[in-house]
Amino acid sequence: MTSIRSEKDGGSVFSLTENGSDFLVHKSFESLLGSNPTGNLIEGSDGRFYGLTGKGGTGGRGTIFVQDPDGSNNIILHQFGNYAEGLDPTGSLTLGSDGKLYGMTSNGGASRVGTTFTIAQDGTNFSVLSSFVMSDGVNPVGSLTVGNDGKLYGMTSSGGISRMGTIFTIAQDGSGFSVLKHFSRSDGNNPRGSLTVGNDGKLYGMTEEGTYGYGTIFTIAQDGSGFSVLKNFSLSDGARPQGSLTVGSDGKLYGMTYEGGTNNRGTIFTIAQNGSNFSILRHLKDSEGSRPQGSLTVGSDGKLYGMTSSGGSNYAGTIFTIAQDGSGFSVLRQLKYSEGSSPQGSLTLGSDGKFYGMTSGGGTNEWGTIFTIAQDGGGFSVLRHLNVSDGAQPNGSLTFVSGSKAPVLSGISNASAAGGTVVLTGTSLGGVSEIRINGISYSNLTVNATGTEIQFVVEAGCENDLPITVISSTGTIVADFTFSYNDNVQPTVVTQNITVQLDANGAATITASQINNGSTDNCTAAESLQLSLDKKSFSCSNVGTPVTVNLTVTDANGNSNSNTATVTVEDNVAPVAVAKAITVQLDAAGNASITASDIDNGSSDACDIQSLAINKSSFTCAEVGANTVTLTVTDNNGNVSTAEATVTVEDNVAPVAKCQNIEVYLSHLGTVSINPIDVDGGSTDACGIKSRAISLSKFTASNVGANTVVLTITDNNSNTASCQATVTVKNRPTELVYTLEFNKQYSDQVSLKARLTDKLTGNPLADKTISFTIGSQAVSATTDANGDALATLKISQAPGSYTVLSAFAEDAIYQASSDRDDFIIKREDAKATYTGALFASTAGVKSSLATVTLAATVQDITAVAGDLAYDVFAGDIKNATLKFKIKTSTGGYLTTIPATLGYVNSADKKTAVATASWTANIGSADSESYTVELVIDGYYKRSNSSDDYEVVTVSKPLNDLVTGGGFIKPSRSAGEKASDAGRKNNFGFNIKNSKSGPKGNINAIVRRTEADGILHVYQIKGNVMSSLAIQAATAASPYPRAVFNGKASIQDITNPDFPISVDGNATLQVNMTDKGEPGSADMIAITVWNKNGGLWYSSDWNGTRTEELTLVGGNLVIKGAATTTTMKITDTQVEEEVVASEPLAIKFYNYPNVFSDRTTIAFVLDKDEQYSVEVYDLNGKLVKKLVSGTAEAGVLNEYELDASEMTGGMFVTRLVTPSGIYNLRMIKAH
Repeated sequence: MTSIRSEKDGGSVFSLTENGSDFLVHKSFESLLGSNPTGNLIEGSDGRFYGLTGKGGTGGRGTIFVQDPDGSNNIILHQFGNYAEGLDPTGSLTLGSDGKLYGMTSNGGASRVGTTFTIAQDGTNFSVLSSFVMSDGVNPVGSLTVGNDGKLYGMTSSGGISRMGTIFTIAQDGSGFSVLKHFSRSDGNNPRGSLTVGNDGKLYGMTEEGTYGYGTIFTIAQDGSGFSVLKNFSLSDGARPQGSLTVGSDGKLYGMTYEGGTNNRGTIFTIAQNGSNFSILRHLKDSEGSRPQGSLTVGSDGKLYGMTSSGGSNYAGTIFTIAQDGSGFSVLRQLKYSEGSSPQGSLTLGSDGKFYGMTSGGGTNEWGTIFTIAQDGGGFSVLRHLNVSDGAQPNGSLTFVSGSKAPVLSGISNASAAGGTVVLTGTSLGGVSEIRINGISYSNLTVNATGTEIQFVVEAGCENDLPITVISSTGTIVADFTFSYNDNVQPTVVTQNITVQLDANGAATITASQINNGSTDNCTAAESLQLSLDKKSFSCSNVGTPVTVNLTVTDANGNSNSNTATVTVEDNVAPVAVAKAITVQLDAAGNASITASDIDNGSSDACDIQSLAINKSSFTCAEVGANTVTLTVTDNNGNVSTAEATVTVEDNVAPVAKCQNIEVYLSHLGTVSINPIDVDGGSTDACGIKSRAISLSKFTASNVGANTVVLTITDNNSNTASCQATVTVKNRPTELVYTLEFNKQYSDQVSLKARLTDKLTGNPLADKTISFTIGSQAVSATTDANGDALATLKISQAPGSYTVLSAFAEDAIYQASSDRDDFIIKREDAKATYTGALFASTAGVKSSLATVTLAATVQDITAVAGDLAYDVFAGDIKNATLKFKIKTSTGGYLTTIPATLGYVNSADKKTAVATASWTANIGSADSESYTVELVIDGYYKRSNSSDDYEVVTVSKPLNDLVTGGGFIKPSRSAGEKASDAGRKNNFGFNIKNSKSGPKGNINAIVRRTEADGILHVYQIKGNVMSSLAIQAATAASPYPRAVFNGKASIQDITNPDFPISVDGNATLQVNMTDKGEPGSADMIAITVWNKNGGLWYSSDWNGTRTEELTLVGGNLVIKGAATTTTMKITDTQVEEEVVASEPLAIKFYNYPNVFSDRTTIAFVLDKDEQYSVEVYDLNGKLVKKLVSGTAEAGVLNEYELDASEMTGGMFVTRLVTPSGIYNLRMIKAH
């Protein structure tokens, strides 16, 4: 419709085909029939078109009219002019669900501010539903909207409580008028356009003004609840919207503002129905069009299309398109004045998919145009340049109709069950554009040339008696016959691949409808089809691998079909990240580290967690305190969630306090001070040291020596640590020099001397204590005025190399000093005397073996008065060692037998004895002599080697016997169990040599008072004899002598009923002299050595050996003695006693014997005569002629023999005189 001009200057109603042909003015309005039509035409249920004029008619205030689609039969249904009915209708008519028409007037009514009305399509039953009053709202705008509930909804531009407009509702029967919303300045006022029903059933609209004065977008439920301003325009995002909202295919709302935006030329916007996601899709600008007044239209491609009333390169407005996501904005047409300008309404989508619209100005005749344009912007064409006769300045939108002459139907052929070609017969069928069978549209029609037959193809179906409707340009025709076919066709199963999301439990389920993608059946409605799936449930195990499912569709007649689809299961549910606060400690290096698991507090995910990560794992001193750490949890499907935890870093590591010991010297004032850094030996802390302190900083003379100072280190985090340093306060240095003896014998007294001086001045220091230490022995002395300290020390340590340490211990003034010198402890002199058997016999006359009891007494030199090596400092003789070294008569070495020393008296450490048994083998000889050398070692050495040799003769025995009994009373008894002086010691024995050796026994009783005060009785029993030797009487020794040896045991028989064993395997030796009958002059010596070598008992000890005592009672008998020759080494000479017819009256000896390099030969003759002295070896070879001459009787002659060139061994010195030849045996040491 046009708003002005036409032939009668009241506007017009026109039509034209979509290709622009057949333009026809159906009605030129004039005042009496109405003028200035408003809004758009609507198509009624009868196929006719209805509209309103805002002016004219018999009442001059507007009309309601109707006409056929071909423009004929234009009828005025109602004339407005009565105030009570309303005046000046506005907007467009609305077709209600009851088939009636509804509209509004902007004036009139009871309050003269407008009404709502209804009228039937045939013009009857006009009725005013309501008259607006100021409190309800006045001056309605737009058109009424039919809600989902069938009620009518509309808006007023003013009035209401705030006189800024209202939203109202009213039932189609006029009841239930209600104001749903009174607009105010804060929530919008002066609404524009019409209300839009959203997908959610709510109402949506816009106002021209609002909080900021630029308009709003609002929503309200159809019951009036839930009013909400979804958007307050702020000029920057748009202002003064004019049209209505459009619901897009995505369910969002789309609209335009007339002004505002970045360029103040209007905007294109979108907003979700819940008010979220408001977005400016486009800020319009002059070059692409500005100030749109209509609404957006959704194209068949889902894009949005619209027009601007001005702007563009030609300032005539534009046609544009934009995607619903705001992309792809494109100006489809820059309008030119020559093809139309300033479009006011909206685009209309034609049945051919093109858009159609009008401009209110421009064109060839400058009264506006009608145009078409394709959705891609091509094919723009002006269908009509309006002129005065057509009508001018259209301001609404186009409405599409079809055909011109109603067709006449005569019949239709049925199709087979599978569908096929259907033939519709009748007349005037050329205008038929659509055939509907039971609501199914068929538009691919083939009409014959005469218009009497239409062929079209129907799909397979199964229904019968289906109604037929034919739609043409002349309207809708319902046939009086039906169409039927049978259903034997399977449904067409159309599936779609879908993606489903697992829920938080790792599960997902689907329905068959989700897989169904529009499955159809030729007769069963899609919503009535039965759908089923072979798999509906999915879990984490299905993620990543598409799952094939089978959709089965069954129609109402039991036909079924299947198809597959792929279900992709996705897990987009983020894991549940749960973190916990922890506290970590820095280590000694100032570092701390954590792992994600340290702060994880049970994070979970239905599909399991793949990894935990943290944004910070390492901490240093710089992070001491609270630190926020983000825990990132990633599940097995890449979903990520985070949680924050507080990691408190603590430095509880004490610093490393490292002290160094220092030495300081007292000042001349006797004080000294130090600082903490002086004793710090490199203290460290990873986080830095804050301070140092010491427990003692000032020292005086009282602190001389080592002082413990505590150094306390405090780090930057207040941790402390301490260490101790030794501050040595030192006195003045001194020098000590040892100046006396550097060697001494064991047990002797050494003289020690050292001098102490001030090392700085050299002055001697008096009254200072000096210690002398040799090995483990020490002594001290005080220095005199010359600084000398003199001390003596008796040496008690083993011989060897030592140091003598002289030392001065510091005092309050002076430092300590010392001197260390080499010191030799030499072996002490000892005297060894052989006391064992000098002769022994073999076990029998046919035996070559004899057991010889070897014995010796060893004495410290202090026990040997008159010895050249004598000194007064006695040692412990048991520190000596003794060996019996056996040599043959020819000087050859035979064996060495060690012996253990034992004290004669435990109170006397100077004398010890030792025994040993030696088995001598004389071979086939009847007799053999052996040299026994006493070898002294250990702490001692031999004092006089001539005393350390003895000759022992071993012979085969005769039929020898010794026997006797009696008692003695010792006065010099010695040994561990020495008899009390004067006590009776009893004895009895009987020993004889047999073919198998000596046999017999001895029994002796010893009495002794012990420390317990009791007189003890000890029994010595011997029954194993090792040797028996008898020496016959000679001129020199007129009485026979005997010695026997054996083993003995000792018992304490104080209580004879309970004897106590004291010792066993002791060595026994008995020496005796038989001086004839009745035996009162006989003599005996009894010696027992314990098994450890010590002296257990001696009947009469002379200090060296046991001497024979005269019997007090009893008798001794020696029988069977043979002639023997013995050699005895005495202290000063070697005598050879020869048993002959006459004894010698001369003396012939040498000293010392044994000797090393020199010995002296001495002799005294009994008469004056010549002599010569010669030395031979044992083989009879002359070694040296010593001297010859004449000697006087009774005069001692001495000559020194130089034996330095003689080899060691035994030699015979021969004294030759006219009266006889005398032999002397000497021993030179090896």
